[in-house]
Amino acid sequence: MVDFGTDINSDGRLSSNGQISLISDRDNLIQAIKNRIRTYKGTYSFIDSNYGTLIKEMVGYDNTDVNRQILCLDVETNVLQDKRIAKTGCNYNNGYYDLKVITVDNDEIILEDVII
Repeated sequence: MVDFGTDINSDGRLSSNGQISLISDRDNLIQAIKNRIRTYKGTYSFIDSNYGTLIKEMVGYDNTDVNRQILCLDVETNVLQDKRIAKTGCNYNNGYYDLKVITVDNDEIILEDVII
């Protein structure tokens, strides 16, 4: 099994002993995916100019099939930059975007309503 790492839990909660809480393994990967999607591309250009998405740029565009496909492609392409991820698939369904992720150890993760 692949080690998906440990990071600070970005939900802002402290651990039971008042320390900054940590998140590990599969939950860490899920958090990393959400952080990557929700970060505007270029925000961390001093570290990685490709980190983040252009979702913000799509605000105000017509809700057409082509625009939804462009948004999904941006998300999929960006999420695939994480070396822990082997495949992704973004789908639009009744106003929501869902993301299916296959990890390098063939674990399936479904993130519902991933674009907020």
